Amino acid sequence: MFDSFTSNLMFVDSCFNPIVQQDSIESIKRYRVMKLSLLLILVVGASLSAKAGGIPSTRDLASAARTAASASQLVVLYVTRVDCPYCTSLEKDILDPAYNSGELADVHFVELTWNDETVRDFDGKQKPASEMVDDYGIHVTPTMLFLGYKGEELTDRLVGYQSKDFQWSYIQSAINSAKQALLENSHSPKKRDS
Repeated sequence: MFDSFTSNLMFVDSCFNPIVQQDSIESIKRYRVMKLSLLLILVVGASLSAKAGGIPSTRDLASAARTAASASQLVVLYVTRVDCPYCTSLEKDILDPAYNSGELADVHFVELTWNDETVRDFDGKQKPASEMVDDYGIHVTPTMLFLGYKGEELTDRLVGYQSKDFQWSYIQSAINSAKQALLENSHSPKKRDS
């Protein structure tokens, strides 16, 4: 972190060295304001890009389901809260590294933040995320749901963050079970309406 800060500071200094060479007090004040502004932009940009490489968030589950269906993938819906320390640990320890390394490439993994913002559910209806979370009977975060294209649960959900040592195996087991259920659902004969 400090190396990044130092290199950003050196970059900012190099951009404004010609301005400082003028000896007026006004130019030095302008230099300081510009330097702080550019440094702020660099720091904010770096912090935003840190999350950009992680799990994609969604506000449109119908679209997530279409994307998953077009790739023949199941939907893994990761429900989180902004103030959830267990979610932060799970992401840092397991989810972000697995997602960034491609270990979750064979599923459509999306994050839904539990709040009052509006989301589009699997039926395409707009509703608060908190209402959709209630519809699934979710009471704590983190919770992972392993879903089919209509939002149906294919296997047992994972609730909480039990152990760094075992959590990845729990996730893999649930994904394998859900994939099998999705495959069986896609090969089951369709009922005809009489």
